[in-house]
Amino acid sequence: YGFKPKTAFTITTRIFRGGGLTKDAVYLRGLLDILDYIAKGGAIEPLYVGKIAANHIPLVEELLYREILSRPPLFPRYLQEPEAAARLKEIQEKKLSIMDIIERSRP
Repeated sequence: YGFKPKTAFTITTRIFRGGGLTKDAVYLRGLLDILDYIAKGGAIEPLYVGKIAANHIPLVEELLYREILSRPPLFPRYLQEPEAAARLKEIQEKKLSIMDIIERSRP
């Protein structure tokens, strides 16, 4: 299928261990939900409260508002980079799909 040897090995290993396909499909669905949330102008902060699904974001926002949950004490340093802000803005303005993002990451 044209994979580089290291990529083919990684794919084979994940499938053999049972970590591929099903888990990937679940994570991809979550990523698509998050991209949709960001495209609609959603804030990044609630995503760093803990491990949550996209459909939990409104509840997390409400609990943050009521001060039942604490605001995230730390954010990834890369979110402070201008490039990260530009990418998030582009997702919001251009409504980029997962395929758009994949195509851009190819050499």
